[in-house]
Amino acid sequence: MIYSISPHDIGSAMFIGAAILGLGLFLRSRLTNQRLPSRPALVAKFVVAALIAVVFIGAPVKMALHTALPHCAFDKNGQQLTVCLSDDDEQVFVD
Repeated sequence: MIYSISPHDIGSAMFIGAAILGLGLFLRSRLTNQRLPSRPALVAKFVVAALIAVVFIGAPVKMALHTALPHCAFDKNGQQLTVCLSDDDEQVFVD
């Protein structure tokens, strides 16, 4: 059987991520000075933030939108690509 995460595990992971984000924002506000960074530093931070967003948001969304293989899928050479759960599953051949 294929392992899948329960909704409780997803909620726990999201809570831990939010707690770490909140802690980071709190510590940053306590440790930073009140002076503003220079314009090139702001542009560099924006570029780095955009790259991080593309990697950690764009890539998972692209992977989630990818069409999953049907149950009991085989390639043209006869190699099994997915787990067949029962004998009644229709065998699908994919490229």
